[in-house]
Amino acid sequence: LPLLEPDDQIVVGAVEILRFCVTGEVEEPDCYDYVRGLTIEGAISKAGGFTAGKADRNHVLVRRDTGEGLQEIRVDIDDPTERGARFIVQADDQITVPKLDCLVSVGGGVRETGQVELTTGMTIVDALNEAGGTNDERGFLLGKLSAVRLTRGGKVQEIDVRAILRGTANDVVLHCGDKI
Repeated sequence: LPLLEPDDQIVVGAVEILRFCVTGEVEEPDCYDYVRGLTIEGAISKAGGFTAGKADRNHVLVRRDTGEGLQEIRVDIDDPTERGARFIVQADDQITVPKLDCLVSVGGGVRETGQVELTTGMTIVDALNEAGGTNDERGFLLGKLSAVRLTRGGKVQEIDVRAILRGTANDVVLHCGDKI
């Protein structure tokens, strides 16, 4: 090291801090310090992990500036390979975890057949009301319905809606993919 003399000046260069950002359905969306060799799984872990029950783990989007333009890469975290959980994050990557689309199908004698977005705690009666109520010869009245078939995971069960409406049976909380 050189010896310092009076009136010498020392200039220390700035250190560039490399970062990556995680947004969407994670517990702590923010930008974080980048570390070489970081996987997408590790990056999401730094962001507090996925938002329980809301994150679409199979369609994580990584936006990366290649110098020639923005590249968009889809990553499936459930894939254990380099195209999935072991995908290597680069400095300045923008990672977005999308919201999981969670739908319930409602068909038969309802005003509007189709799919409704499942909300937290949604029940069979809620889904039927969301579909406009049931259809009888005089109009659309949920109270005229006696039972529905609920299909969940390939299993069919009969639900007594009249008992639910009378308060003698509990309404059934729905899950993603249920069919009424």
